Formats: sequence, C-alpha cells, structure tokens
Amino acid sequence: MDAKPNNGRRGFLAKLGLSAGVASVAAGLPRTADAQASARTLVSDRAAIREIVDGWIIWRDGGQWDELLRAWHPGGTMASTRFEGTAEGFLEDTKRGYAAGSKARHSQSGFWCEIAGDRAFSVTGMSIMQRGALAGVEVDVTCLGFFVDFFSFRNGRWAIDRRQPAYDRDWAYPVDPAKPAYFDPVKLAGFPAPYKHLAYIQNATGQSITMNLPEARGPTFAALMAQAHAWLRPGAA
Repeated sequence: MDAKPNNGRRGFLAKLGLSAGVASVAAGLPRTADAQASARTLVSDRAAIREIVDGWIIWRDGGQWDELLRAWHPGGTMASTRFEGTAEGFLEDTKRGYAAGSKARHSQSGFWCEIAGDRAFSVTGMSIMQRGALAGVEVDVTCLGFFVDFFSFRNGRWAIDRRQPAYDRDWAYPVDPAKPAYFDPVKLAGFPAPYKHLAYIQNATGQSITMNLPEARGPTFAALMAQAHAWLRPGAA
C-alpha cells in the first residue's frame, strides 16, 4: 500500500496562515518593521501581545524602565490603586516608589486575547503582593483581579494604548504571626472593598488612592469589557 503524504501539520499551519517566512517571527527573531507588518498572522500577533503582557511584570517589578515604557505607545495610559494618568507619569511614580523602598510584586495567571486587524484587547488574571508596616508591624497584602489591556499595531509594532486593572478581592496577614496587625475598621471601610487592604497599606505610607477603579465582576466589569469590545470597532455606532 502506498503511504499517504502526512499533510496534517502542514495543513494545520496553512489554516493559521503560517509559512516558512513567518518562522522567524514566531521564534522572536528581529525583523524590520516592514517585514513584521507583511508577515503578520493571528499567531504572530497574539505572540507579540502576550510577550508584552508577560514582560510588563518583569520590567515593572525588576526596574527595567526603558523596556517598561516601551510597552506603551506614546500617549498610552495606566491606572492603578495609587496612580491614574500617562504611562510616563506611571513610570515616574513607580521610580519614586522604588526609591522609597516600596515592596510590591505582581504575578499572572490566565490570558485571553481578541484581535481585529490593527486593534486588540487582552484580559489577564493578576495578583498584586505588597509588604508594608502598620505601627511597626510588617504586613503582607495580596490582591486579586484582572489586567485589561487595549492594544494597537502602529509604527510596525504592537503596544498598549490603555492598561486598566479591575480588582476582585484582597486580604492581609502579619509577616510574623506573633505580632498581629491592627486595621482601623472605620478607615478600612472607607476604601473600595475589592482593594481595601491594599489601599490601606499604601495610604499609610502617604500615598493617595484611586477610589473609582472597576471591580472584576458585576456592572463595572461588564462596562469595561464593553469598552474593550468597542475598541475593536473604531468608528462603530
């Protein structure tokens, strides 16, 4: 019996729009902006977006400032519990936090991305871990939520136009269980419930708090996702 040609993998790649000329893009090898634009596929676009989403944490938490700023297009924006404004402003605020000894780290879980031409959005599960002190007692705070990123492909590259977190819930515990930390219940209740412990710790060090960030569920998250889907259809009614 004659063997049938094995076209399974080749056919699968063809359906995705991959070819030998795209291999170096998928492998992350450098290409010119014109070559990147001409060789783009759904797979390569998604990989480029995911690289920025994953890299953001390393660049931010590791103090890689040039790489962090490049995650955004010029004019891009950022929101957080302690900042809301331009990417450049966020960078300067983060640098000040580093200089003051801020101990904050991020991690990520699931990732979802939708792409339409030169626009995309992604939703990534995230957690924020910050250590602070209350009356001399060290406290660790963990906050869960999502990063919702609005992307566009311009000037030969994908980058963020807007990064908007949405918060789900948080909790706190003392680093040393033998030294309980005290949160004033009235003050704690004055911060948004999804990130109240994180806001409390940050505010205790003199930082102003963004009070109107969306929750990672319910009407505010639905509104944020509606904005993300509308981003894919510029000019739509």
